Amino acid sequence: MRWLVIVLYVAIIYSTLSIARDIVNSIRSIGILEITTYICVSIFFLILMFSNIKNISKKQILYRIVLIIFFIALVGSVASLPEEKMHIIEYGLLGWLIAWAIGNNKKSKFFYMTLGILLGWIIGWGDEIIQYYLPNRVYDIRDVLLNGLSVTIGFLFFQISKSRG
Repeated sequence: MRWLVIVLYVAIIYSTLSIARDIVNSIRSIGILEITTYICVSIFFLILMFSNIKNISKKQILYRIVLIIFFIALVGSVASLPEEKMHIIEYGLLGWLIAWAIGNNKKSKFFYMTLGILLGWIIGWGDEIIQYYLPNRVYDIRDVLLNGLSVTIGFLFFQISKSRG
């Protein structure tokens, strides 16, 4: 069932690629794209920071803060356009979902973590490959990097939140 959630989530991402640019341009035309993006990213960070906060240790809270700082650094260094910043949410959530689907396999934790993160990078790369063939979109290697790093951070965020602190 968990993997079905991921399949549906990826299907939504891929199926909206052809209309995403039109949606972004509509929001941009009324002058609220930048503020909308910052609000969405801020809400995402707040959810990451404060979800299940009563049941985690101080060490895990510190890890969350460090990962959010990495997220913010990623946004500032790689994502220059407001719509690029949304990749952080889109693929950070994908990384979190993949970690959730894998669960807590203690015997082969490193293998499954590597496989999960690799799967997320491949899905993010697939997003850009599809965009290469769409008339109103472009393939951008920076977006591949942004997608993959967001998956990795989202995955690690889930792992840190679930580990014993």
